[in-house]
Amino acid sequence: MVTKKQAHLLKLIYTFRFVTIPLINSYLDTKDHTYLFNTLRKLVDLNLVVRKYNSSYKIKQKAAIYYLSKDGIKLIKKLYSDTNDRVCHLYYNNNYLSYNAINQNLNTMATASAVERKYPNQFNILTKYELYNCRDYLPDDMPKNQQDLFVIDKETSEKYLIFYMVNNTIIDIRKRLQEYIDHYTNSGWCDQNYPNLVFITRSKKIIPCVNKIIDDDLYLCDDRPKIIIARSSSNLNFSDYI
Repeated sequence: MVTKKQAHLLKLIYTFRFVTIPLINSYLDTKDHTYLFNTLRKLVDLNLVVRKYNSSYKIKQKAAIYYLSKDGIKLIKKLYSDTNDRVCHLYYNNNYLSYNAINQNLNTMATASAVERKYPNQFNILTKYELYNCRDYLPDDMPKNQQDLFVIDKETSEKYLIFYMVNNTIIDIRKRLQEYIDHYTNSGWCDQNYPNLVFITRSKKIIPCVNKIIDDDLYLCDDRPKIIIARSSSNLNFSDYI
C-alpha cells in the first residue's frame, strides 16, 4: 500500500497524464527535487509508475517523463472515486503515444502552472481528463477537438477554454477557432455565456485570421466570446483580448 503523499502524487499524474519533476515542482510551487525524485523512484520500483528516459534525453537536457503503469491505473481507481473509466482506458495506451502527443500533455501542465502563478487562487483549472467526470460543465454537442484546459473564475464564474497550439500550423489553428465559433453561433453553451477562447500560439498570422472571423461571423454578436492570443503560457493575459 502506498503512503498518503505517494497517493497524492499518483493522482497528480492521473490529472495531467504525463509529468516531469521540474513541472511538478512548478505546479506545486516547491523546490524539493530530491524528495520528488526519491518518491517517483519508489513508485517506479513498485511498478505503479513508468519512467521514460534514454540517452537522447541527456544529450538534449530533457527531464525524465513519468506516467502511470497499468498497475498504477488500477490502484488509482481503487484510491479515488472521482477517476473515470474512459480516462483510465485511454491511459492504458500511454506506452504507444508519440512524443508530440506526450509533449502536448506536458505543455498543458506548464500552462496550468503559469496560470496559477500569475493568478493565484483566482481560477479553478481543469484538464480535459478531469472533465470526463464534470459533464455538467459541458454541452452535449461539444466540438470534437476539445480544449487542453477549462478555466473558471471563482468570483465571476467567467469561463475560458485554453488551446495550446504552439506547434500547430495556422491552418490547424484557424480550423479549431472556426469549429468553436460555429458551435457558438449554432448551439451555444448550456444556456450560459459562451466561454472565452484562448489560443497559445507563436503564429504571426493568427491576429488577421481572428479579425476576419470576427468580421465575418461575430460582428452582430454582443455577447460573443472574447478571443485571447498569447505567444507562450507565461505571457497569457486574460484581460488582453480581441
